[in-house]
Amino acid sequence: MRLQIARALPLLRWTPAERKRAVAVLLGYATHPQKFVKAWSMDSLSRFATQDTSLLPVVEGLLEDFERSASPALLSRARQIRQRLRTAAATMAPPVPPSG
Repeated sequence: MRLQIARALPLLRWTPAERKRAVAVLLGYATHPQKFVKAWSMDSLSRFATQDTSLLPVVEGLLEDFERSASPALLSRARQIRQRLRTAAATMAPPVPPSG
């Protein structure tokens, strides 16, 4: 059940207070013993972080934990999340004025 909740939370609309609670739930799931619950909670946290950059340091710390893991599933998810965050950051970057 936690896995499905973790997957669904970023897909719903939240008030600011509800969003804060959803993020708190995901942070709790990020330390869950089941690897797939951890992986999906991190994935969902990263999706929230693309809209709320104050979450990026938390996501970064959790990604580093995943990258130190011996679990191939967590390592793979960390790579996927980093790629998505890089892509999101590149599309949100301000345009560079032309030189000349």
